[in-house]
Amino acid sequence: MSEIRITCDRQNGLARAAVWRDRQISDLYIDSIEHPDLTGALVYGRVVRALPSRGEVFVDAGLERHLFLKSTARAGAWVTAQILSTQDEGKAWRARQVDNQDPNLPPTPWMRAVMDLKKEDKPQLLFEDSQDYQAGLALGFPCEKAKNPHPDLDEMIEGLLNPVQDFLIVEKTHAFTSIDVNGPLDKNPLSLNLQAAGAIARLLRLCNIGGLVVVDCLKMTARTEGPKLRQAFARALEQDPAKPQVYGPTRLGLIEIARPARGPSLHKIYGRV
Repeated sequence: MSEIRITCDRQNGLARAAVWRDRQISDLYIDSIEHPDLTGALVYGRVVRALPSRGEVFVDAGLERHLFLKSTARAGAWVTAQILSTQDEGKAWRARQVDNQDPNLPPTPWMRAVMDLKKEDKPQLLFEDSQDYQAGLALGFPCEKAKNPHPDLDEMIEGLLNPVQDFLIVEKTHAFTSIDVNGPLDKNPLSLNLQAAGAIARLLRLCNIGGLVVVDCLKMTARTEGPKLRQAFARALEQDPAKPQVYGPTRLGLIEIARPARGPSLHKIYGRV
């Protein structure tokens, strides 16, 4: 079993948590301290529109947007819901109905990191902030106080925000995120595409890129190479807590990834969109 450490700090108005597996960063959780994202919060609201034939309702919880969730509740009923995503622009926020739970604030970044781990994982938590440290102790986690728990994180984040990632070019549009795979002409296209699968899977997790992702892979010649590429992307993404789905490649050689949005992306948090 790999060694798992979660390093946590608060800096420049942001609460940050980084997950390290055998000293390699695997996930980032960052949120505003003053205006935290509401993903994961439990809220109480009234059903303002019910769609009985579909078992879906819209709920007004007094927030910026209505919530959209599966429920058999009738219009006018009150329900408790957990917000699943706040990133569907111009749409109601996705949520799920929960029973016998009181409304609660959204989890902090380090709490989200712990919640996404498997039950058998035993993380060690390093906190710079005393309040977070006390909260971790109260929940029974093995915790330590540490000054500057992740000294190289700022440099890593700056690198992740660069639209050019080695042989990948990343561009965010209103409808989707496009990733272009580039490489020298004398290299095997399938080999480079397979290498890109792992790099893209890591990038999506660390940057928390959600929604539709379209990957323009290098053109391959043999028909048998398409399924190999799709399988490589599926394997690279299978440990992603967001549980993305992989489709393709299309006739144009595009791989499509549907990754549920889980809070704001790294680019949005740092104002790079």
